[in-house]
Amino acid sequence: MAAVLALLASAGSLNAAGTQPQVVVCIGNPLAADRWLVEEWKRELGRIVESSGRELRVANCDEPGAMQVYFMRVHPLESSALGAARTRGGVVLPLLEVYTEPLAAMLGTRLPGVLGRAMARVTAHELAHVLRQETHHEAAGAFAAQYTAGLLRAARPAYFAMQ
Repeated sequence: MAAVLALLASAGSLNAAGTQPQVVVCIGNPLAADRWLVEEWKRELGRIVESSGRELRVANCDEPGAMQVYFMRVHPLESSALGAARTRGGVVLPLLEVYTEPLAAMLGTRLPGVLGRAMARVTAHELAHVLRQETHHEAAGAFAAQYTAGLLRAARPAYFAMQ
């Protein structure tokens, strides 16, 4: 448990210049998505993190403090889920999942520009669970329990800022 809490503390640490807290993520299964999809995911996640007053850094998963993001086709138990942050003993772990099939079905497309942007927005939501150390959702907004296709397509990156 102490190691998990130390990992969480380093995930929001200041960067080398000491100016903005960094959000450090890695893709746990880099072969699960094509290059264009991952590039759009990185761009959009970077915009969201920046609008949160932080800096995104995509690292290797063996780096201490990197929050691992896994792109998975579906949730093993809940087909409508778009993403998840794993928990253990009341702690939200830096282990995130984004489910591509339900997202693509909701959006009606697998175009990398659209799907990658939506995946980044779901990732930001799950990152907020980790950074806040909260499992509950709000009634509306970026921390709501459900999103619509229109919201995932149209909202500006700042809408999904991690508060």
